[in-house]
Amino acid sequence: MPAVADLPAEFSPWGRPQWRASVSEWIHDRLGEAGARSIGELQPRIRPWSVAGRVVTDLGPVWFKADPPGARFEPALARALSEWVPDLVLTPLAIDAGRGWSLLPDGGMMLGDAMDGAAGWEQPLRRYAELQRAVSGHVADMARLGVPDLRPALLPAQFAALADCAQVKEQVGTAGGITAEQYAALTGLGPRLARWCERLAASPVPPSLDHSDLNDHSVFAAPGGRYTFFDWGDAAIAHPFTSLLVTLRVVAHRYGLAPGAPELQRLRDVYLEPWTAEHPAADLREQVRLAMRLGGIGRALTWQRTFPEAAGYIRQDHGEAMAHWLAHLLEPGLLPSVPVSTPARSALSSHP
Repeated sequence: MPAVADLPAEFSPWGRPQWRASVSEWIHDRLGEAGARSIGELQPRIRPWSVAGRVVTDLGPVWFKADPPGARFEPALARALSEWVPDLVLTPLAIDAGRGWSLLPDGGMMLGDAMDGAAGWEQPLRRYAELQRAVSGHVADMARLGVPDLRPALLPAQFAALADCAQVKEQVGTAGGITAEQYAALTGLGPRLARWCERLAASPVPPSLDHSDLNDHSVFAAPGGRYTFFDWGDAAIAHPFTSLLVTLRVVAHRYGLAPGAPELQRLRDVYLEPWTAEHPAADLREQVRLAMRLGGIGRALTWQRTFPEAAGYIRQDHGEAMAHWLAHLLEPGLLPSVPVSTPARSALSSHP
């Protein structure tokens, strides 16, 4: 997988003086409307998927973010979320939906700096599940805003296109890519993957918003157990349980947990608690297992969302990431299968 590093400025919009001047003017004007003024220049963090940076003002720090064309939905989504679930997200100070720009308040301490064990994710996951349940009725609104649609019924075609794209094929047999055996297994996965998608599409749990990169640096933790979710540039409309893919992988890596570890199963079950009053827990656990496996498709797609200037510069690194996320579909996963014996539940309990 590629390392995260700043892009050279010339491979992003930051390398264009006129663009930088427009950003400075926009920030100045928006701060003025909010009754603030900057007392320092934007210090950018330049990534293939965004230009972001902190601006010190006389009323405290604020953050600017510019999304690439493939994630230009983020500012409008952030604004909509602040109306639908204001207690769970940052409310933007200003947005320019057409240009994919946001100006955001500082959210305080990151969750990753506030917790000292896997159990620190329990309350944030409960709150995140509340968010997903609350916005599930706004799927049509999110689609109109341009949020990518990764509902299960659409995944087989998206997987086939990814597996056949040149950027993935270039990684077969390379040192940083995937093996020919892995690629052959992927290209033969279509019928099984279609069955997994059919089973997940039949879930009574409605589609919702998947953050898609829910990690301990995309959540703010405030005193009193208040958690605020942000950074929606990788988001998608999907089966909600797909969100656990990144979260549990991050937890497992940070705390050295093996697949199937009790701590991971505990976090899964805590997250599922809001749904267990309506659906059998065993069924929900099987849906988690399917959603997490299929989540590799969405993660592969996010690596295609880059600034046009960066496309050639990072093609190899992002191709490796796409190939590795597709290869995730071949892995057994972080969580065990849940035996379900009743015939009525067999469609969700059969092994992928």
